[in-house]
Amino acid sequence: MTAVGLMRPSSASTLPSGLYSPTPDAGGPGGNGVVGAATPQPNSSVPADPARVAARIAAIKPAPSGTLGGVAVDLSSGTTLYSRDPGAMLIPASNLKVLTGIALLDAVDAGTRFTTKVVRSGGSSSPAAAASGSTPASGGTPVALTLVGGGDPYLQSVPFTAYPEFASTLNLARSTAAALKKQGVSSVTLGYDASLFSGPNWNPGWSASYADQVTHISALWVDEGMPGGSGARSTTPALQAAQVFAGQLRAAGITVSGTPAATKAAS
Repeated sequence: MTAVGLMRPSSASTLPSGLYSPTPDAGGPGGNGVVGAATPQPNSSVPADPARVAARIAAIKPAPSGTLGGVAVDLSSGTTLYSRDPGAMLIPASNLKVLTGIALLDAVDAGTRFTTKVVRSGGSSSPAAAASGSTPASGGTPVALTLVGGGDPYLQSVPFTAYPEFASTLNLARSTAAALKKQGVSSVTLGYDASLFSGPNWNPGWSASYADQVTHISALWVDEGMPGGSGARSTTPALQAAQVFAGQLRAAGITVSGTPAATKAAS
Protein backbone atom coordinates (compact mmCIF):
# COMPACT_ATOMS: atom_id res chain seq x y z
CA MET A 1 0.00 0.00 0.00
CA THR A 2 3.00 2.28 0.07
CA ALA A 3 2.45 2.93 -3.65
CA VAL A 4 -1.28 3.51 -3.70
CA GLY A 5 -3.09 6.76 -4.38
CA LEU A 6 -6.36 8.16 -5.69
CA MET A 7 -7.74 8.24 -9.23
CA ARG A 8 -7.84 11.84 -10.36
CA PRO A 9 -7.25 12.55 -14.08
CA SER A 10 -4.35 14.87 -14.82
CA SER A 11 -4.07 16.38 -11.37
CA ALA A 12 -2.13 15.94 -8.19
CA SER A 13 -2.95 13.35 -5.56
CA THR A 14 -5.33 14.31 -2.80
CA LEU A 15 -3.18 12.38 -0.33
CA PRO A 16 -0.38 14.10 1.61
CA SER A 17 2.99 13.08 0.22
CA GLY A 18 4.09 12.00 3.69
CA LEU A 19 1.54 9.20 3.80
CA TYR A 20 2.59 7.31 0.69
CA SER A 21 5.25 7.38 -1.96
CA PRO A 22 3.42 7.80 -5.29
CA THR A 23 4.73 6.55 -8.60
CA PRO A 24 6.66 9.42 -10.28
CA ASP A 25 4.70 11.37 -12.91
CA ALA A 26 1.66 9.05 -12.67
CA GLY A 27 -0.77 11.90 -12.36
CA GLY A 28 1.23 14.72 -13.84
CA PRO A 29 1.37 16.01 -17.40
CA GLY A 30 1.45 13.08 -19.80
CA GLY A 31 0.67 10.67 -16.99
CA ASN A 32 -2.10 8.12 -17.02
CA GLY A 33 -4.19 9.83 -14.35
CA VAL A 34 -3.57 7.18 -11.70
CA VAL A 35 -1.92 8.86 -8.79
CA GLY A 36 0.42 6.33 -7.26
CA ALA A 37 -0.20 3.29 -9.43
CA ALA A 38 0.16 -0.04 -7.69
CA THR A 39 3.69 -0.51 -8.94
CA PRO A 40 6.28 -0.80 -6.15
CA GLN A 41 9.18 1.61 -6.41
CA PRO A 42 12.29 -0.24 -5.15
CA ASN A 43 14.12 1.49 -2.33
CA SER A 44 11.98 4.62 -2.61
CA SER A 45 8.90 3.84 -0.51
CA VAL A 46 8.22 5.81 2.63
CA PRO A 47 6.62 3.60 5.30
CA ALA A 48 3.04 4.58 6.01
CA ASP A 49 2.42 6.19 9.37
CA PRO A 50 -0.64 4.56 11.02
CA ALA A 51 -1.19 7.57 13.27
CA ARG A 52 -1.30 9.94 10.31
CA VAL A 53 -3.62 7.62 8.37
CA ALA A 54 -6.00 7.51 11.34
CA ALA A 55 -5.84 11.29 11.72
CA ARG A 56 -6.54 11.77 8.04
CA ILE A 57 -9.66 9.58 8.22
CA ALA A 58 -10.82 11.25 11.42
CA ALA A 59 -10.50 14.67 9.78
CA ILE A 60 -13.01 13.88 7.03
CA LYS A 61 -15.93 16.33 7.15
CA PRO A 62 -18.78 15.92 7.57
CA ALA A 63 -18.20 13.11 10.02
CA PRO A 64 -19.90 9.88 8.92
CA SER A 65 -23.14 9.06 10.66
CA GLY A 66 -24.06 5.64 11.98
CA THR A 67 -21.59 3.06 13.22
CA LEU A 68 -18.19 2.94 11.58
CA GLY A 69 -15.83 0.01 11.70
CA GLY A 70 -12.97 -1.19 9.56
CA VAL A 71 -9.38 -2.36 9.26
CA ALA A 72 -6.72 -1.40 6.71
CA VAL A 73 -3.53 -3.44 6.49
CA ASP A 74 -0.32 -2.83 4.55
CA LEU A 75 -0.04 -6.17 2.75
CA SER A 76 3.67 -5.75 2.07
CA SER A 77 4.59 -5.45 5.74
CA GLY A 78 1.54 -6.68 7.63
CA THR A 79 1.34 -3.36 9.45
CA THR A 80 -2.13 -2.32 10.55
CA LEU A 81 -2.58 1.19 9.18
CA TYR A 82 -6.07 1.80 10.52
CA SER A 83 -8.37 0.00 12.92
CA ARG A 84 -11.68 0.95 14.44
CA ASP A 85 -13.90 -1.54 16.22
CA PRO A 86 -12.35 -4.45 14.28
CA GLY A 87 -14.37 -7.05 16.21
CA ALA A 88 -17.74 -5.35 15.97
CA MET A 89 -20.47 -7.27 14.17
CA LEU A 90 -21.90 -4.76 11.70
CA ILE A 91 -24.63 -5.05 9.09
CA PRO A 92 -22.94 -4.56 5.71
CA ALA A 93 -24.24 -1.71 3.61
CA SER A 94 -24.16 -1.51 -0.18
CA ASN A 95 -20.54 -2.65 -0.22
CA LEU A 96 -21.97 -6.17 0.09
CA LYS A 97 -22.32 -5.93 -3.71
CA VAL A 98 -18.53 -6.33 -3.92
CA LEU A 99 -18.72 -9.77 -2.31
CA THR A 100 -21.66 -10.66 -4.53
CA GLY A 101 -19.67 -9.63 -7.60
CA ILE A 102 -16.68 -11.71 -6.53
CA ALA A 103 -18.91 -14.73 -6.00
CA LEU A 104 -20.50 -14.24 -9.43
CA LEU A 105 -17.17 -13.95 -11.23
CA ASP A 106 -16.00 -17.09 -9.45
CA ALA A 107 -18.94 -18.99 -10.95
CA VAL A 108 -19.55 -17.26 -14.29
CA ASP A 109 -17.16 -15.98 -16.94
CA ALA A 110 -17.04 -12.18 -17.12
CA GLY A 111 -18.03 -12.27 -20.80
CA THR A 112 -21.22 -14.22 -20.18
CA ARG A 113 -24.41 -12.84 -21.73
CA PHE A 114 -27.75 -13.42 -20.06
CA THR A 115 -30.31 -14.41 -22.69
CA THR A 116 -34.06 -13.96 -22.45
CA LYS A 117 -35.80 -15.99 -25.15
CA VAL A 118 -39.15 -17.17 -26.45
CA VAL A 119 -39.76 -20.86 -27.12
CA ARG A 120 -42.60 -22.09 -29.33
CA SER A 121 -44.40 -25.41 -29.08
CA GLY A 122 -47.53 -26.79 -30.74
CA GLY A 123 -49.33 -25.56 -33.80
CA SER A 124 -46.82 -27.13 -36.16
CA SER A 125 -48.61 -30.35 -37.02
CA SER A 126 -51.18 -28.90 -39.39
CA PRO A 127 -50.99 -26.49 -42.36
CA ALA A 128 -54.47 -25.32 -41.41
CA ALA A 129 -53.17 -24.08 -38.10
CA ALA A 130 -50.65 -21.89 -39.85
CA ALA A 131 -53.25 -20.66 -42.28
CA SER A 132 -55.82 -19.67 -39.69
CA GLY A 133 -53.35 -18.67 -37.04
CA SER A 134 -55.75 -19.59 -34.28
CA THR A 135 -57.63 -22.83 -34.84
CA PRO A 136 -55.57 -25.99 -35.36
CA ALA A 137 -56.86 -28.71 -37.63
CA SER A 138 -58.01 -31.98 -36.15
CA GLY A 139 -55.18 -33.48 -34.14
CA GLY A 140 -53.26 -30.22 -34.08
CA THR A 141 -52.34 -28.16 -31.01
CA PRO A 142 -52.55 -24.42 -30.40
CA VAL A 143 -49.40 -22.37 -30.73
CA ALA A 144 -47.98 -21.97 -27.24
CA LEU A 145 -45.19 -19.53 -26.45
CA THR A 146 -43.03 -19.57 -23.34
CA LEU A 147 -41.04 -16.54 -22.21
CA VAL A 148 -37.86 -17.98 -20.70
CA GLY A 149 -35.86 -15.97 -18.17
CA GLY A 150 -32.10 -16.26 -18.36
CA GLY A 151 -31.26 -14.31 -15.22
CA ASP A 152 -30.76 -10.91 -16.88
CA PRO A 153 -31.00 -8.39 -14.00
CA TYR A 154 -31.13 -5.40 -16.37
CA LEU A 155 -33.87 -6.57 -18.75
CA GLN A 156 -36.02 -3.56 -19.60
CA SER A 157 -39.64 -3.35 -20.70
CA VAL A 158 -38.74 -0.76 -23.35
CA PRO A 159 -35.37 -0.01 -24.98
CA PHE A 160 -32.99 1.92 -22.77
CA THR A 161 -32.27 5.32 -24.30
CA ALA A 162 -28.84 5.78 -22.74
CA TYR A 163 -25.67 3.73 -22.52
CA PRO A 164 -25.50 0.84 -21.84
CA GLU A 165 -28.07 -0.54 -24.27
CA PHE A 166 -29.91 -3.10 -22.15
CA ALA A 167 -32.10 -5.72 -23.79
CA SER A 168 -35.85 -5.10 -23.78
CA THR A 169 -38.99 -7.23 -23.93
CA LEU A 170 -40.46 -4.72 -26.41
CA ASN A 171 -37.81 -5.57 -29.00
CA LEU A 172 -38.24 -9.25 -28.21
CA ALA A 173 -42.02 -8.99 -28.64
CA ARG A 174 -41.68 -7.25 -31.98
CA SER A 175 -39.22 -9.79 -33.35
CA THR A 176 -41.38 -12.64 -32.01
CA ALA A 177 -44.49 -11.18 -33.64
CA ALA A 178 -42.68 -10.79 -36.95
CA ALA A 179 -41.54 -14.42 -36.87
CA LEU A 180 -45.05 -15.65 -36.01
CA LYS A 181 -46.68 -13.64 -38.78
CA LYS A 182 -44.17 -14.98 -41.26
CA GLN A 183 -45.33 -18.46 -40.24
CA GLY A 184 -48.98 -17.49 -40.57
CA VAL A 185 -49.63 -17.42 -36.83
CA SER A 186 -51.66 -14.63 -35.29
CA SER A 187 -52.98 -16.18 -32.05
CA VAL A 188 -51.06 -17.81 -29.20
CA THR A 189 -51.11 -18.70 -25.55
CA LEU A 190 -48.28 -17.50 -23.34
CA GLY A 191 -46.50 -19.03 -20.38
CA TYR A 192 -43.34 -18.07 -18.54
CA ASP A 193 -40.37 -20.09 -17.30
CA ALA A 194 -38.27 -18.70 -14.44
CA SER A 195 -36.92 -22.09 -13.34
CA LEU A 196 -33.27 -21.18 -13.95
CA PHE A 197 -32.98 -19.99 -10.36
CA SER A 198 -33.77 -22.45 -7.59
CA GLY A 199 -34.08 -21.93 -3.84
CA PRO A 200 -35.92 -19.22 -1.91
CA ASN A 201 -36.65 -15.94 -3.65
CA TRP A 202 -36.62 -13.97 -0.41
CA ASN A 203 -34.16 -14.01 2.46
CA PRO A 204 -36.12 -15.39 5.43
CA GLY A 205 -34.07 -13.16 7.72
CA TRP A 206 -35.36 -10.00 6.05
CA SER A 207 -38.21 -7.94 7.38
CA ALA A 208 -41.26 -7.66 5.13
CA SER A 209 -40.67 -3.91 5.15
CA TYR A 210 -37.64 -4.45 2.91
CA ALA A 211 -40.03 -5.19 0.03
CA ASP A 212 -39.95 -1.55 -1.02
CA GLN A 213 -36.18 -1.80 -1.49
CA VAL A 214 -35.68 -5.35 -2.79
CA THR A 215 -37.57 -7.24 -5.49
CA HIS A 216 -38.16 -10.94 -4.91
CA ILE A 217 -35.31 -12.66 -6.73
CA SER A 218 -36.25 -14.22 -10.07
CA ALA A 219 -34.57 -15.40 -13.27
CA LEU A 220 -37.18 -13.35 -15.11
CA TRP A 221 -38.19 -9.77 -14.45
CA VAL A 222 -38.36 -6.43 -16.24
CA ASP A 223 -37.31 -3.03 -14.95
CA GLU A 224 -36.00 -4.71 -11.78
CA GLY A 225 -39.53 -5.77 -10.93
CA MET A 226 -40.90 -2.24 -11.30
CA PRO A 227 -42.31 -1.96 -14.84
CA GLY A 228 -42.93 1.56 -16.00
CA GLY A 229 -40.94 3.04 -13.14
CA SER A 230 -43.84 2.63 -10.74
CA GLY A 231 -41.49 2.31 -7.77
CA ALA A 232 -43.61 -0.52 -6.36
CA ARG A 233 -41.58 -3.73 -6.36
CA SER A 234 -43.41 -6.88 -7.38
CA THR A 235 -43.49 -10.01 -5.25
CA THR A 236 -44.22 -12.00 -8.44
CA PRO A 237 -41.82 -10.41 -10.93
CA ALA A 238 -41.83 -13.31 -13.42
CA LEU A 239 -45.61 -13.15 -13.81
CA GLN A 240 -45.43 -9.39 -14.10
CA ALA A 241 -42.78 -9.66 -16.83
CA ALA A 242 -44.95 -12.11 -18.74
CA GLN A 243 -47.93 -9.80 -18.46
CA VAL A 244 -45.87 -6.92 -19.84
CA PHE A 245 -44.65 -9.15 -22.69
CA ALA A 246 -48.21 -10.29 -23.47
CA GLY A 247 -49.34 -6.69 -23.80
CA GLN A 248 -46.44 -5.95 -26.13
CA LEU A 249 -47.29 -8.96 -28.30
CA ARG A 250 -50.87 -7.73 -28.58
CA ALA A 251 -49.63 -4.27 -29.56
CA ALA A 252 -47.56 -5.95 -32.28
CA GLY A 253 -50.65 -7.62 -33.73
CA ILE A 254 -50.64 -11.03 -32.01
CA THR A 255 -53.69 -12.23 -30.09
CA VAL A 256 -52.69 -13.65 -26.72
CA SER A 257 -55.36 -15.86 -25.19
CA GLY A 258 -55.82 -16.38 -21.49
CA THR A 259 -53.53 -15.32 -18.66
CA PRO A 260 -49.77 -16.12 -18.60
CA ALA A 261 -49.02 -19.07 -16.34
CA ALA A 262 -45.83 -20.59 -14.95
CA THR A 263 -44.59 -23.52 -17.04
CA LYS A 264 -41.43 -25.34 -18.09
CA ALA A 265 -40.26 -24.51 -21.59
CA ALA A 266 -39.71 -27.30 -24.07
CA SER A 267 -36.08 -27.97 -24.91
